[in-house]
Amino acid sequence: MEPEILKFTPEEEFAFYWSGLIASGCLETIDEYMEQSIIRYGRILVADSLKNSIELEAKHTREINNE
Repeated sequence: MEPEILKFTPEEEFAFYWSGLIASGCLETIDEYMEQSIIRYGRILVADSLKNSIELEAKHTREINNE
């Protein structure tokens, strides 16, 4: 396992924790390719979620300012 791949942002750590992927032994029982794929997939989901949240907040702020 590559140590730098496990440097999570707070959002990633939250998502990986609650998904069970950073449970003791979870990532150690799969091969490196699958581990990296799961981490990349999780990061894509977290990034997309954050982007949607930011866009929704910006839209809400614009709506409030126009009222």
